[in-house]
Amino acid sequence: MLGVEVSPDMREAKVSVSVMGDEAQQNLSLRGLQNSAGFLQAKIAQRIETRYIPKLRFVLDPGVKSVFAVGEILARIRREQEAEVADAADPGEASAAGQTSETVTPADPLHREDAPGRQSTPTLNPPASS
Repeated sequence: MLGVEVSPDMREAKVSVSVMGDEAQQNLSLRGLQNSAGFLQAKIAQRIETRYIPKLRFVLDPGVKSVFAVGEILARIRREQEAEVADAADPGEASAAGQTSETVTPADPLHREDAPGRQSTPTLNPPASS
């Protein structure tokens, strides 16, 4: 479950969910959640005291799937760039095949090895400032 949007009159609630798997697994999970909506509404009624208990509606949120797709694309680009750099670093192989070697430099100055603040491996936590 990623989030819930409740209508101002508290009669409806849209529950955003994310399900890993292919489309068939996602649809099956969504159908299971929709079938259990009555049970979940009864549990909500036991916990809150309001005139109306919201009718639950489950929807798939594509946001997490997009995040994974972007991550896969970035990983593929990184592998391609590393392969290009490795090919450029080994001129013996390229000239043996009758090819000339060229140094590959990214167009973006932030991706240069000598760029200020450049780290060799990405980190999740930024360095502490002094």
